[in-house]
Amino acid sequence: MTANANNGQSLINNQGQLVGGQLQLNVANLNNASGEIVQTGSGDTVITTGKLDNTAGRVAANSANLA
Repeated sequence: MTANANNGQSLINNQGQLVGGQLQLNVANLNNASGEIVQTGSGDTVITTGKLDNTAGRVAANSANLA
C-alpha cells in the first residue's frame, strides 16, 4: 500500500486500521490517534511525515527496517 499526498495534505486514521503487506506512506501530517498501522510483509516499511499524532495508536512492522 502506498499513500502519497500533496504538500500540506493529511492522512487521518483516527480509530481506523491500515493493514498491508508493504507500506510506504508519504504525507505532511499523519493522525493515527487510537488507530493501527500494520505492515505484515517482510519488505522495508517507510513512513515519511512532518507531523505524527499517534496518541494511543499503534504502528507495527514485520520488516527488519522501519524508516
